[in-house]
Amino acid sequence: AAAVADVVLKDYSKEVSGLFGNMRLSASILGGSILGLGVSSAPKVEESDSRSMNLLLGITSFLNEIVAITYSSIAINKLLEVTTHKLSDSLTNCVRASLQTGLVGYERSVFFGLFGFGLLIGSKASFLYGRKIG
Repeated sequence: AAAVADVVLKDYSKEVSGLFGNMRLSASILGGSILGLGVSSAPKVEESDSRSMNLLLGITSFLNEIVAITYSSIAINKLLEVTTHKLSDSLTNCVRASLQTGLVGYERSVFFGLFGFGLLIGSKASFLYGRKIG
């Protein structure tokens, strides 16, 4: 019973808002990198060329980052629109209680965008250096 009495409930809305703001910034930086690497510096595509997949991968990865930014923005706006916030015993429980959907959507979108970014780096190296890579 003493352990239960030591729990202090607090409003973590500012901390959660800052967390989603940081996540939005990182997705924006990654999205800008994807745009530069996968779209604007994509190799020239000839008809029926496999390099057209590079452009498609770049666009898809970029759109995943846009979705991640949108999820973060929605979560921040949700926190700002509510005048009274639920009190919670930890930052994790605060996110879990009110913004779980935004967090899961963000994580999935960033994961797929980051995966696509890795593939773009590999394909760019392959197009530039061919079989010299190894």
